[in-house]
Amino acid sequence: MPELWRIHLSKTGKTYGIDFGIGHTKFLGKGLAAPTLQEFTKFFQNNIDPHADTFFIDPDDNNPRAKHVYEKAGFKSVGKFKQQGRYHAFTGDETYLMVKRMPLKPTVIQGTVSDYPTIQNMARFYVYDMSRYCGFISDEWNFPKDGLYESHDFKKYFTDKTREAFLVKIEDELVGFVLLNKIGTLPDTKWNMGEFFIVAKFQGKGIAQDVTHQIWKTHPGKWEVSVIPENDRALNFWRKTITHFTNGHYHEAIKEIDYDNSQPKRYILSFDTNEQKLSHENVQQQKPDKIEIEEINQDQAESLCRIITQDLPEYFGIPSANEQYFKGVRDCQNLAAKIDDQYVGLISLNFPYENNSNIYWMAVLRNYQNKGVGRQLIEQACRFVRRRHVNSVTVETLAPDQTDENYLKTYRFYQSSGFKPLFNLKPAGYEWNMVYMVKEL
Repeated sequence: MPELWRIHLSKTGKTYGIDFGIGHTKFLGKGLAAPTLQEFTKFFQNNIDPHADTFFIDPDDNNPRAKHVYEKAGFKSVGKFKQQGRYHAFTGDETYLMVKRMPLKPTVIQGTVSDYPTIQNMARFYVYDMSRYCGFISDEWNFPKDGLYESHDFKKYFTDKTREAFLVKIEDELVGFVLLNKIGTLPDTKWNMGEFFIVAKFQGKGIAQDVTHQIWKTHPGKWEVSVIPENDRALNFWRKTITHFTNGHYHEAIKEIDYDNSQPKRYILSFDTNEQKLSHENVQQQKPDKIEIEEINQDQAESLCRIITQDLPEYFGIPSANEQYFKGVRDCQNLAAKIDDQYVGLISLNFPYENNSNIYWMAVLRNYQNKGVGRQLIEQACRFVRRRHVNSVTVETLAPDQTDENYLKTYRFYQSSGFKPLFNLKPAGYEWNMVYMVKEL
């Protein structure tokens, strides 16, 4: 096995290699290859091996068309290798290794009182995880003298009819737990995320988001999620996950609670799943628009930038800054989103460092927002810059602590697209703080 393969084997599930081809020439060039591969990997995981979370495919160095198709299907190029002897006819050929990672499928199981000891034992690791961020709040978070972390007693989640407990599993392996109650800061809160835990082995693999969506779909009503301010990783996760589920339609506030004297402040994120259901139904009834992304020249970019700016005065209200952007996009690499032969969105990229690309300007026409245009622009931009061996994309936007509702949506959009806040800054001449965000590729 080539060393490059060994490095990228799955560490949590199973890895499978794929050979792929279109069987009849009349189906070539019809846009079938990428969606077929996407559906095949989903089918394989759902119906053949639920532990399959990594797929390899290896197009030849001289086959850029295949490489482009595989990128559209979600595969990422991780390097080149030379075919080894067991491939006989291809021995010595230089080949790309492309990898597609897929989230494992968790199962959420209603807990019974017999599961109480299991969840209470897992809670030790839950507290350990939280101690990374909350460990210096008070002496209560000090490492125990006997070396064993203790948690609150969760038995009431099995004996109180207003509370519910769930185990999370992948096949027969324990993955975590979810505890729900009905105690919120708002009088009409129906469900509150009491405790939520995914073990370290399965963190960062999309499993937690899958679990939350299952819970929210089976427990309709008004929800609250509270996060202690020190736990910034959890806060980023809940913002991103709720944004994805609600399409950004949720409320966030900092409130004081009465059950933690050491740190009474909490971020409270609230939303109504019934509103999301109606929104999803409306979206499903609409015929989806076909979005095409293409590179455009500097004249087209400046013209499109002017058109979108004029359409969104609440975002672009400083004429002198707008003129600067109109000129600036001419020095960028520009990708435009097109629907029915009309340009509806623009992302302008520059390259301040050899391994970094920065989003200089990005926006979508008002009537085409919330249709997936922005997300596709980001995805195609990431594929575009990877070809230049870029490993990170950055962007600046107004900081969420002082921005208006419009730019708060912008911040949440970048969060849901995989960007993480690094730090705030105030450029010379600005009266507002900006937040600098990064997405690792």
